[in-house]
Amino acid sequence: PVLGYLDDLVILPALITLSIKLIPSPIMFNARQRAEKERVDLHKNWLFGAIFILIWIIIIYLIISSVLKIFSRQISFIDIIL
Repeated sequence: PVLGYLDDLVILPALITLSIKLIPSPIMFNARQRAEKERVDLHKNWLFGAIFILIWIIIIYLIISSVLKIFSRQISFIDIIL
């Protein structure tokens, strides 16, 4: 686990920074100009993000509620046996 955290916190950001620095200046300049020209409509992205988060909240709720039901059945079954 420690090496995984080291990878996420140190090695990966260092390699990303190195990769960005290795891109030639004219290519980076052209890419930034194209990015400025092509605007993104964020309203659609926010709607998609909200729907995506809502789906995950529902999934997590269903998982937690079913786990709690399973544990409550086990506890009542153990109480009956004892």
